[in-house]
Amino acid sequence: MKFISKNANLRVVLKHGLQAEPITGRLAIPGLYVKFEDGVAVVNNEETCKLMLAHPGFDRDFISADDVRANAYTSSRRENEPIHQITELKYGTLGKSVGPKPKIRYTPEMTEAIKQEAIKLAKEIAPELAKEMVKTVLKQSVNPQEENSGAVPAQFVADCGFVAKSHLGLGSHKRHCKKCKEQQAK
Repeated sequence: MKFISKNANLRVVLKHGLQAEPITGRLAIPGLYVKFEDGVAVVNNEETCKLMLAHPGFDRDFISADDVRANAYTSSRRENEPIHQITELKYGTLGKSVGPKPKIRYTPEMTEAIKQEAIKLAKEIAPELAKEMVKTVLKQSVNPQEENSGAVPAQFVADCGFVAKSHLGLGSHKRHCKKCKEQQAK
């Protein structure tokens, strides 16, 4: 059986343990405890489950979660250990503070409000984005050779197949290339 707690590391005492008394000859009696890890405890023993259901903290500190799929206390559960902020010391003076940023906890109502606002914003922006995308696609389909395609303009390609970077380079190549001179003579 699965149980969910409000606290991340709750410990439930089901049976108190007793210490041994060597003078009277009584042996130690072990206690029975259940520890919640990250707010969840899984109990497989039937007797322990019955004791958990009969515990005074049941339905107050922890609940049964066999029929509940989502963790009911996720949004309200707090960590037992605070977030540590470490300040560096450099040559006796305070430096920058190092540490993780505190987690922002949203209630289910806040989460739903954020989701509705995001949907509303997306509905406003989507038509404009679609128009821009259609314009871009139409431009590329009408003129497939754009700057990004890597195609070389035909005016910079010599008759022999040489590719020049500019018209000056092309003229210089044509003056000195034997193949180009032969093709011009024909």
